[in-house]
Amino acid sequence: MTSQTGSMGKQAGSAPSRPARILLWLMQNWSGALGIALLLAIVVCALLAPWISPHNPTVPRLTARFSPPDISLVQMGTYPLGTDQLGRDMLSRILHGSRVTLAVSLSAVLFGGVVGVILGTVAGYFGGMADRIIMRLADLQLAFPIMLLALMVIAVLGPNVVNLVVVLALIGWTRFARIARGEILSLREREFVLSAVAAGASPVRLISKHLLPNIATPMLVVATLELARLILMESSLSFLGLGVQPPDPSWGRMLADGRQYLQSAWWLSTFPGLAIMTVILSVNLTGDWLRDFYDPKLKGVR
Repeated sequence: MTSQTGSMGKQAGSAPSRPARILLWLMQNWSGALGIALLLAIVVCALLAPWISPHNPTVPRLTARFSPPDISLVQMGTYPLGTDQLGRDMLSRILHGSRVTLAVSLSAVLFGGVVGVILGTVAGYFGGMADRIIMRLADLQLAFPIMLLALMVIAVLGPNVVNLVVVLALIGWTRFARIARGEILSLREREFVLSAVAAGASPVRLISKHLLPNIATPMLVVATLELARLILMESSLSFLGLGVQPPDPSWGRMLADGRQYLQSAWWLSTFPGLAIMTVILSVNLTGDWLRDFYDPKLKGVR
């Protein structure tokens, strides 16, 4: 009996910690590790852009117009990714553009997520008229073309960073609301919720202490996947001239400015396009990894 107890204690003591389990899961899922590594590298470059950019991204240098990419880095003052039609360094503009793109998209995901989770929780927990009104609003917005809605709102409010965040948050709240509602509907009949109700817990305490913590994980996965969609939307609106305005660099705007020079200066559109593709790929890979890691139906490391 003692040996069995000691053996069980030994096995329990040898269980890996949660960071070790996450690391093991990453080693077994190379795509998730690649996505996280790429995303961390992009975030670090965005945060350090003012210090690692070789040139000022907004100052034109007409004598250096259309300089081709020079990756030799033999001497100072070269342009690793070339220059644009005004002689501005493409590498510096891409680094600073990452700050704009990530800041706008993350802010929109945050605001849209908060609004969507609140409305979805109210609809799922209280039901009735509140549920019908909120869900019909979500259905109405989903039935309306997203890009057309964004163009209409931007045309009325005017193109600037604040309005762009508002538009993207308006686009993104519906997905959070619908998923939060479904999660709340599945949780409100669980034993721990019914026990809290029987103990006299108020709806505010029940939602804040019991329901919201249990939907945090799926909401995190949704936020990660939604971030990639909003990055693409921000780039699309900037491409159309309705996003971040000059002289602030934006990947979508850079892509639009370089399209008329595709034959003579291919790098003007190629590098911003690669930047957009890389950040969306990294966010999608990270979101897929989070979904697989937290999916209870998968035999992952827990």
